[in-house]
This record gives sequence, C-alpha cells and structure tokens, in this order.
Amino acid sequence: MSQRDILYFNTWYRGHNNARYAELLPRLERVRPYLLTFPRPRVLRAASERSWRAVRRPVEPLVLRAIERRHPYAFVTDLRQLETLEVPAMVDVDDLTFTRENAALLGHPNVVAYTVTDAWAAQRLEELGVERPWYVIPQGVALDRLDPAEVARVAELRGGRPVVGYVAAFLLLASDRGGGKDVYNVDHLLELWEEIRARVPDALLW
Repeated sequence: MSQRDILYFNTWYRGHNNARYAELLPRLERVRPYLLTFPRPRVLRAASERSWRAVRRPVEPLVLRAIERRHPYAFVTDLRQLETLEVPAMVDVDDLTFTRENAALLGHPNVVAYTVTDAWAAQRLEELGVERPWYVIPQGVALDRLDPAEVARVAELRGGRPVVGYVAAFLLLASDRGGGKDVYNVDHLLELWEEIRARVPDALLW
C-alpha cells in the first residue's frame, strides 16, 4: 500500500448492478477499494443490506475515519460519505437525484471536483449552486467482451432496422418503490418510445 493510494469504500456483491464501477475500479490504479461484500443469493443479500442499513449511520463514519488515516485522498460515489471524510475527494456522480441536499453535499469543502456522465447533469447541479469543477466520463461498454457469434445473431434479428437500446438497473412502475425516478420508470420509457417511433417508424426497442 502506497501513501499515494486513494481510498474507496462501498458495499458490493458479485453481479453488482452498477456495471460502471465494476468496469471502472480495476482501471483506476491508485484507487484502493475497501468493499463490504454481500452474498450473491437474493435472500441473503437482502438480509445483509437490511442489517447494514440498520447500523450504517453510527458505523460507517468510524470505518471511513480509520481508512482515511492511511490515505491522503478519497474517491467517492456515495455523497453521504462527504459529511464524514476530511481528505480531498473526487466524486463520481452517475445517478443523482437533483436536490438541494445533494447539491450542498457536493459543495462540501473537501470536494476537489466531480464527474458526470453527461454535461447536462453538471449544468443542473450548477443551477442548484454547485461551484466545483466538473468533467464528463460517459457510460461505456466493454467491447472486448462482446461475443462475435452473439453480434451476428443480433444483426440477423434486427434485419437492418435501427435499434434503440435502453439499459437501466431497474424497470419499475410509478407505484413501485423508486418508480418515480425517470431513469427507472417504464411508463416514462414508453412515452419516450412513442415519440421515437413517430420520428423513426422502423425502429426497434431493446
């Protein structure tokens, strides 16, 4: 472990639904991940997550304070950690609710800069008063993991028609917990799809 290492602490499990960090963390050579790993089976994972939520408020600050004594910098993807951390922090914002509370957290004195997946997100945060520098790191895809046979099968299925791909961690109805967020809301997706089909009648939604 080097004194130049950057701490990262978060919960984790195999098959993690945020592929961004599953791909990104191994590529960040100086980031040292401290991962609280939950079991993969759904029932055990749910029980572990509930247990963590029950003790997180008093326990996580103690964990972060202990880790940051060994690292001069932090990489943060959970804004709530900024209330505890004192070392300079780089924040990655890939899925954010645009609230005054979150904007205030991003304005914390130790936030050096933050990254977003698209410039419009940073512009929304600036409208909420966030003055920190920002950079765009788009959502990516690991092209080296594509199966050529699967690519050929998909090309045959689409038959030359344009395809719109929609990817989300969850597909929820408005009545579901978290269904009010546009990025997860199926009703919102179908409304968008009607507009797309009106302009591109041959398009397929995947």
